[in-house]
Amino acid sequence: MKHIIEPYFSYRYESPVTESERIITQSYFYYRNHYIRYGLTNRFLIKKGEMPREVFTFGLKQTFYLEPDVSPMSRYPIDGEIPEFSDISGYLRFYPARKYSLDVTAAFNPYYNTFSSLRLGANLGSLKDSAFLRVNWYKSINPYYEGTWSDRHQIGLFGGLKIPRLNLDIQTDIDFNVKEMKMLYTNFLFIYHYQCIDFKADFNIFYFRDTPEFQFKISIGLGNIGRTTDILGGLEF
Repeated sequence: MKHIIEPYFSYRYESPVTESERIITQSYFYYRNHYIRYGLTNRFLIKKGEMPREVFTFGLKQTFYLEPDVSPMSRYPIDGEIPEFSDISGYLRFYPARKYSLDVTAAFNPYYNTFSSLRLGANLGSLKDSAFLRVNWYKSINPYYEGTWSDRHQIGLFGGLKIPRLNLDIQTDIDFNVKEMKMLYTNFLFIYHYQCIDFKADFNIFYFRDTPEFQFKISIGLGNIGRTTDILGGLEF
């Protein structure tokens, strides 16, 4: 077994922004990002044949804001003081086999000594396989404010199946709200391959309103034509 330790350090500086009120954003606009970010990653590899294979990964990272008054932490004062440190984020991944993995990610708040987020996941196969499945459980809270709309507790499922005999690919994506015991989102994607043409039918159901909203999209595109499959560098457009 081989153990690799990778320290991580970065420094970011942004100049002040004038007339920030003219910038339209979805939520907030922060005047400056001026911080130091540091972390550590541990990788464990074993040799299988002539090639090494990663079997275990563990990492931690945190951000220290040099100017907290104009940082994202400016929204969360504690007893009149703005925090300088972000949550401590960590992730752990275990590979029991080459295409199977178990994941744990978490964020710990050092000011309230509590976990602000926790995610457990399992991955079986990959998008390029004939069948794949990803399942995860996720929960998050905002330790600075109680009962905020950003708190989450949900289960997600993403899977797919390829049927070569029918030239058909099927994928589904489902999110379920555990806290309120109701569906959040459902998606079904069907792709029919005919020579070099792909016929796609995409069906989405959103449950954020009293009456679920149904959307669908039908499109036609060029499929896999030899080496041109990766012409966009694997971006999967």
